Amino acid sequence: MLAQNKCGPMSELQFDPAGGDRQLFLDDSSIQRCENLTRTMHQPVKKGAVIRPRMGIDPPCLQIRSAPIWDPEKECFRIWGAGSVRESDDGLNWRVAAPYLGPALVVYDSEDPDPGRRYKAFSPGQRAVSPDGDHWTTLELPSVPSQDEHNFSFDEDGRLFIATVKHAGPHGRSVWLSTSRDFDHWTDPELMFHADDIDQLLGAEQIRNRFENPDLASPYFDFPPTYSVDIYNMSVFRYESVYLGFPMMYHQTGKVSGSWPDFVNWDLTEEMRSIFQRDGDWSGFHHVQLAWSRDLRVWSRPPARAPFLDLSPMGGGDLDLTSVTGPSFPLLRGDELWLYYTGGRQYGGPEPKTGVDQEMCGTCLAVIRRDGFVSLDAGTDEGNLVTEPFKWEGRRLFINARAPSGTVHAEILDPEGNVRCSSLPLTGDVTSGEFEWRQADFDYGDEVTLRLSARDASLFSYWLQ
Repeated sequence: MLAQNKCGPMSELQFDPAGGDRQLFLDDSSIQRCENLTRTMHQPVKKGAVIRPRMGIDPPCLQIRSAPIWDPEKECFRIWGAGSVRESDDGLNWRVAAPYLGPALVVYDSEDPDPGRRYKAFSPGQRAVSPDGDHWTTLELPSVPSQDEHNFSFDEDGRLFIATVKHAGPHGRSVWLSTSRDFDHWTDPELMFHADDIDQLLGAEQIRNRFENPDLASPYFDFPPTYSVDIYNMSVFRYESVYLGFPMMYHQTGKVSGSWPDFVNWDLTEEMRSIFQRDGDWSGFHHVQLAWSRDLRVWSRPPARAPFLDLSPMGGGDLDLTSVTGPSFPLLRGDELWLYYTGGRQYGGPEPKTGVDQEMCGTCLAVIRRDGFVSLDAGTDEGNLVTEPFKWEGRRLFINARAPSGTVHAEILDPEGNVRCSSLPLTGDVTSGEFEWRQADFDYGDEVTLRLSARDASLFSYWLQ
């Protein structure tokens, strides 16, 4: 049976199943009943680092907190961050195009009536606008208070700018939300997402497992009394019928004070030694989980809270050995979502001095099927689901499903549960498969429910057009 994972109350941001957005199967919020279907979370496939530090030219750590944007005039992808603007024709091979020292979180707003504000860049202390992504005007606006991490996206359909910032919460560092309808006026940050007691229990087990696995990079400190889990960063963005979030879960494996005696044995500059002896040090690792919401305030995660974007094992030349950041928003490429993130080799402990070990972090790419975050899976016994009622305001019904040796078919039911329309079976691996109807005995605007039945198939989403 399908595990129940109901979301909390909806707000005015609730999405309409008949509105054209793809309806994902993250939870049962739009499902009335379900039989013989199993929910599965899928991880993206890593493609490795696409931007690495150039020895002697770049700093050893090239971080991004944004995602590539297609520039229709330059006819290339562009990304801002780490002191430069980079460009790419294919999203894989990147070249430095120009220096850039402004906020590294950039979105493109095609509907802004002022062409000088089409590009928008955010940081808590600075916002800027640009007509082309090259020439920027800083706006004189009040700051949005935050600690050292933040993220930024734009819900173009809802005309909502979304900023997540970092402040303290019930379990250490937490995610706070500030939004704007015009990019000039921002709401006061409010607590949106934080770690809880379950994270502490799961995190302690994950820390122990990491130290016991010789294939994984071990953090510098291992002091069990200081184990903890909090939220280092969280990207949030509108995706089809839902808001998705990628909380960056920080697993602290050890913490020492400034009086820790071994600092004198580290190969440090005098400036760095004074910083360590003032602030102490800590080590740990990050992985990224999957979360979702329909109102930006009530959030759900898969029951097991397994990593969505996990760390790579040693020995393969990967950068993301100890740290991954949540992708700011996905880049749609055909039937795939491309997720760009920062991967880091070390978090805490003395920094390397020479050679290839200075290549500390860079931009990595992971790829997942469109809508492929979660599926409902049917085996040889037929599984089916019935949606909550909605008004039939589309003309055509589509599905994203994988059924190379199975079938999926759809039925439209009236409020009494009578079948008013039945489709022909659909088979194959399709991201936009359209159902073909045998007959239709209902009208546009009628209240209906949808029944999807599947055998040897995985269902990812459905939508009306």
